[in-house]
Amino acid sequence: MVGLPACEGWVVGRLEFTRPDCEVKYLPYADPEKSFDAAVNHLFRHLADASALRKNPLTSAFFTGAKTKTGDAGALFAIRNRIACEADACCSDAAITGSGEGARRQRAIIQAILSGDDIAPVAKRLQLSRRQYYRERHAICSHIAQRMRPAKDTSSRISAYDSKQLLFNRASAFCDQGLGTRAVALLDHAWTGFSPGHGRLTAGLELADALIVAGQLPRARKLLDRSAVDIETSAGDEWTALSERAALVEARYALALGSDATAAAALEELVNRQTHAQRVDDLALDALVESGLLHCANARFSPARKTLGRANVVASKIQNLAPHRRVSLALLNAYCAEDLADEYRGSYQRFSSALELSIANASVRGALESTIGLMGYYGSVGRNDEMLTMAERALELARATEGQRYLVFAAAWIATTLLKTPYWQAADPLVFEAERIALPGTLHWTFLKEAQADFFAHTARYANAEQSFAEAGKAASTLQNKKWQAIVLRDSGLMLKRIGSLESADSMRRAVELAESAAGAWTLSLTYRAASEVLPEARPARQKQKVTTAAAVQRKRSPGLSLLGGVAR
Repeated sequence: MVGLPACEGWVVGRLEFTRPDCEVKYLPYADPEKSFDAAVNHLFRHLADASALRKNPLTSAFFTGAKTKTGDAGALFAIRNRIACEADACCSDAAITGSGEGARRQRAIIQAILSGDDIAPVAKRLQLSRRQYYRERHAICSHIAQRMRPAKDTSSRISAYDSKQLLFNRASAFCDQGLGTRAVALLDHAWTGFSPGHGRLTAGLELADALIVAGQLPRARKLLDRSAVDIETSAGDEWTALSERAALVEARYALALGSDATAAAALEELVNRQTHAQRVDDLALDALVESGLLHCANARFSPARKTLGRANVVASKIQNLAPHRRVSLALLNAYCAEDLADEYRGSYQRFSSALELSIANASVRGALESTIGLMGYYGSVGRNDEMLTMAERALELARATEGQRYLVFAAAWIATTLLKTPYWQAADPLVFEAERIALPGTLHWTFLKEAQADFFAHTARYANAEQSFAEAGKAASTLQNKKWQAIVLRDSGLMLKRIGSLESADSMRRAVELAESAAGAWTLSLTYRAASEVLPEARPARQKQKVTTAAAVQRKRSPGLSLLGGVAR
């Protein structure tokens, strides 16, 4: 081998270069602290070795404060979780560039590494030669390590003695655990203790954010108005940062009220300012994630995935990224797969990863949204028993939270999913209880009104259905949400067909047009299926299905779900 001593044999890793007359020696691995490539190889070769990973610059920070075997085990678990999350992010980026098959292979390779699987069966399963396998492995491992690389700028590190920031982080953790009223109580007590000025204004914005989560919107509005006056009469870099924070809280307030178009414009402007200023901090990441989630809610998946890519870059440069922000990134990654029909199973994998990360970090919000995502996946592929199990788990999680925010969220998604399955009867009384506590005009209230209309149509109460469809359609139009406009028009078209209305075809044509421009894979599939029942020109594309009345529908008997706990008989 070129470069090796002429009369000696060497072993580099598992590759041997020997001559019969040579004494075998071992070439030591490169020091991970001296070379990035060496650090990458060292990391993925010693995933179960705490003592080795303590010396690796990519992972040494995970062991800060870990002085026992239990602490080491926790650090190793956190490292593996981080690798899994970064792998999902990398593979999502690969899917954006059109390398969907490559993304699936690389995700499978990382899963195999984390599981400790042998190379040969993995390469065979993926139909890769050894050379191809190692090339793919090197690519994905390098990308993951780049995201785990510590930032050189340590200005974003939080001092252990910054009691104010620790207080705010604790409040954020309460909100993430579904304990919004507890976060409000914590910040309320602290806010009054700050002297007027920057510190009190910061605490006021944090309190306003917690009040929105807790559903106390009138008081949040008063605090935001007071903060706006203080910001306008102040100057300096710190006050500029506070005005950006206030803009984010204002956008969240608009979303809570159902002013999605206003929130979208505010978030876009905020993200553009942060990007232009090249900000790399928690605020920049929160703005990107909030914007990405709103894109997904409106079925704008292409800009959502671009936003996800930018958010991953920002997150990779933040030291000590808070657990709830890691969970938010994992959720955004999962939502971004909704319109990828050929990769829809990828949403199952991504929501499963988000659920594991949420459980590891005690994130009730993350666990709830991940469970809802898995429920939607099972419903979309016809695994209805598993779908119902996930619905019951999600409702149990939501009931354990404070306030009504998560209850409305869970009920809205559960009801709309149940009504597209043989278990549609279980939506009663859930959909009616939740509508009474939801804020009219908001996105989830729109979900609930559409679900009510669908339920009325199932039970042949067509006058009630028409009224609920009209209310849901008006709200979806006000929200400028084309996806839900399409859903309302689709289900309304089916009902109009049942009662013999000539308006059914027109309603369905508009539903198809909207769904094709703004809908996820499952919504589009259901819309095409409905169109084949209503539109004569759509029937040749699939076998004509018999349109049945509600009384003739074959359904599974299931007890209804209720917000109040347990089931309604």
